[in-house]
Amino acid sequence: MDGAALVSVNTLVEHQFVSQWLMANDPAINTWYTSGVIDEETLKMRWEGDGMDIEPGLQYWLNNDHKDKSGDHIVYTYGVYEYLWSREYSLISLPYICEISQTEAYKIVKEDRDFDFGSNYSDPLFAPKGPKFVLHQQSVIVVRTDSTLNAAIEYIATGLPQPNYKIIQTDDEGNVTDMSTLVDSRYTITNGKLSIQSPNEALDSGTYHCTAQNEFGLVVSNPMQLSFGFLSEFSNVEPSPVDAYNDDRAAIDCTPPNYRPGKVSVNFQWYKGNYHFIRPDLHAYMFISRNGKLYFSVVSTNDAGAYRCIVKLSSNNGAAIGTNQPPSRISLPIQLRIINAAASVWGPEIANDFPAVFPTTPKRGQNVHLECLAYGSYV
Repeated sequence: MDGAALVSVNTLVEHQFVSQWLMANDPAINTWYTSGVIDEETLKMRWEGDGMDIEPGLQYWLNNDHKDKSGDHIVYTYGVYEYLWSREYSLISLPYICEISQTEAYKIVKEDRDFDFGSNYSDPLFAPKGPKFVLHQQSVIVVRTDSTLNAAIEYIATGLPQPNYKIIQTDDEGNVTDMSTLVDSRYTITNGKLSIQSPNEALDSGTYHCTAQNEFGLVVSNPMQLSFGFLSEFSNVEPSPVDAYNDDRAAIDCTPPNYRPGKVSVNFQWYKGNYHFIRPDLHAYMFISRNGKLYFSVVSTNDAGAYRCIVKLSSNNGAAIGTNQPPSRISLPIQLRIINAAASVWGPEIANDFPAVFPTTPKRGQNVHLECLAYGSYV
């Protein structure tokens, strides 16, 4: 066909090329026709492709059983470490190996074919196809702020015909539930979207996944976690002031309200007075650690004043906070009092809490933050 013919293997190099190519490109471990034919009466062998006889020293049988079996064609068959020869009858349907000379290669035109080749659909948009997810719901942390809060889990899959969805919950005890209005009137499913009215931690927390199915197949989404978080209020007990000597180190502690570590995390910010937010990027001697403390490498009388800690709820595992306004809390003012002392040159000294790692016991997939802080006078 177009100058090509079934392959003839006349040298060891040609055999090794065919065998290695099949090892790399035939995951189905097929048996492949060559142009080699065998006269079953005389056992004479020759290549029909180029008319050459097959010499005994250039034969690559899998073993003697395959050499002596019935069959009028030489085929390549899988032999664990390489493809070697066997025999088959030409009436059996098998894939085949062709070759063509370089001077004739221009006759071969490689056609680009996609999934609609041979179909009656000229527009791929209208070709029937199995479902495929194009939107996976990421994990969500529900923050309950009032009794009317809703939570939503949404997946989107393409397919023709349009796939049918199921959303399935596996709770913390391992119980599996096919979510529907029949299970609980708080649940509403619209295509791949599950809406939960007034989420309840005892009933709704757990792992969820979605299936999308039509007549051409079924796909399963990535799992997501629905969990619940909260942020309590700061204590209303007035914090003790922090005293520091002029030109010495200082640290103001922020003990956050309860927030269920492990499920959620918190971010810290500080401001001084009524509105001066602390900007460590503008004041290199200040540092806000992920442990909540505000550190001063060295203080002066200008740093004296009232400081407030702001705590904002956040995610610690890539989950989305289920509200556009995550709750935050502001502490009572903490006074930093500076005691006059003679200036001196000292340091640098690594602070006792450092180097520090956050989170202290990280899990796979979490971001890890390393911190280091040194005290010392201005240079």
